[in-house]
Amino acid sequence: MFFLTCCTPPEDEVHQLGFGTVTDEAISGRAQQEGTPTLLTSHGQTGIDKKELGPALRDSQDSAPRAAKGCACAYLDEDSGKRSPATYRIDHDAASFVVSWAPEGGNPSEIVCPISTIEDIYTVADGHECFSSAVLAGLKPEERGGLFLVIFAQNPTDQPSAICLLEASESARDKLLELLKLASLSQAGGK
Repeated sequence: MFFLTCCTPPEDEVHQLGFGTVTDEAISGRAQQEGTPTLLTSHGQTGIDKKELGPALRDSQDSAPRAAKGCACAYLDEDSGKRSPATYRIDHDAASFVVSWAPEGGNPSEIVCPISTIEDIYTVADGHECFSSAVLAGLKPEERGGLFLVIFAQNPTDQPSAICLLEASESARDKLLELLKLASLSQAGGK
């Protein structure tokens, strides 16, 4: 199910995949309707002092090199629930979250999502209604902790899109979410 090597093909073999908009109205408008900060935007600070981040920064330093090189996960198709081997990485230079996957019998795909365009990230703790029934039906009970859904809009005028991923464990997922939050804080502090 999970691979330890990077499955990202050479640049000339990667096909860009266009994502449709999120079809679940409860998800696509949730952050805007509530008017509350999201996982990545809840900081509300402009000058970030790394000393203030304390333990979160120290804990994430062990995971950062792994996330920069690429981490194995599974991409889950929201319509069918079908899994594909995938990798994600955080490109700190481009301030992007990059996900690559190769569906069985299909062309390799990659999405480059600037961290600033991530509107929210949902986990099962946010409610099962955040995920399609096909995705949930394909999970074993012990896998649910590793599930997350990234909501993003490439342009401010675009409808939100989503990508559903499965990490090896809840703790691995939480480390990634913390790294994304710290990257978002760092990006906000640099503006």
